Amino acid sequence: MHGLTTSDLVWRPTAELHGLLRAAFNMIAASTPDSPNRRAALAAITAIRRELARRGPNPGP
Repeated sequence: MHGLTTSDLVWRPTAELHGLLRAAFNMIAASTPDSPNRRAALAAITAIRRELARRGPNPGP
């Protein structure tokens, strides 16, 4: 997973962010401790969660 910048995430739909979050969790599960892939996935999770929090909760139906 390449590095995701804040500007990359701002323009993506919320559904896509959730998909990226899932992909990052899957990458962590498949990686070894202290590997570059794991560090990249952890950074991506942090950035995605920050963007989702910035958007606030989704309104209910």
